Amino acid sequence: MAVVGTNEWRSIAYGNGIYVAVGENGYVTTSTYGVNWTTPKVTTTVDGARTWHAIAYGNGKFVAISGYWVTSSTDGKTWITGQDISSAERATLGDITYGNGKFVIAMSNGYITYSTDGNTWATISRKFGRIYPNLTNICFGNGNFAGIWNKYAVSSADGETWEITESAELGAKIISWRAITYGKGKYVAVGYDGMQGYITSSVDGIAWTTPVQQYNVNWYNIAFCNGMFIACGSNGYITTSTDGETWTPKQLLKDENGNNVTKFLRGIIAVPAK
Repeated sequence: MAVVGTNEWRSIAYGNGIYVAVGENGYVTTSTYGVNWTTPKVTTTVDGARTWHAIAYGNGKFVAISGYWVTSSTDGKTWITGQDISSAERATLGDITYGNGKFVIAMSNGYITYSTDGNTWATISRKFGRIYPNLTNICFGNGNFAGIWNKYAVSSADGETWEITESAELGAKIISWRAITYGKGKYVAVGYDGMQGYITSSVDGIAWTTPVQQYNVNWYNIAFCNGMFIACGSNGYITTSTDGETWTPKQLLKDENGNNVTKFLRGIIAVPAK
């Protein structure tokens, strides 16, 4: 485990042969193999006070979001001037993903926007009728974008036209869903209610299984790689699953000296092995 800088890192992405991590106060860092990282620096053309909380890679570009703002970079080092794309509607940017040739950003109050190049964004608009989900998770898989909020599931084939479905299975508890991924033919989402962690899964992104409590851990993120789902969360805990339904006992990560890692794990990314 490497300690990189003094600010909290919020999200990580991989593309074009490098990892890029973003976090508090506008800081970014890059790495070739995920072990040694460059000295953190503030994005040079963006207000350094912004906390970049999500990043995605696609079409040769990294795109990061924060509050109402979005910025992009081709190498993770030089970033374009940030754009305020949603403050007029007071819609905060919740999450970003890439698929079907588009970056898609999910926001608060039911707003969505998309871009093919990460620089020019469609006018934000509400996509869900009179229901205004505050989406903080979105992913692309099996030709569709999907996300969940409280008891609602949202989905889209093109990132422009969306459907929202109320799910009785998701409605049993008000769970703060934090992240979603796709693998092995299903979507899997993680979140928490208080200090109880929950996980749910779906084949089509519309009908979801009844959320199951998985330990007293706030699950913040999830990834899929080499046939395995990996969820990470509070106090350094992780859990794994080969099917998205049955999970291993929670375990603490350990550093090179065998000491427990007790930090909150908010970002995880999986890439093909070299």
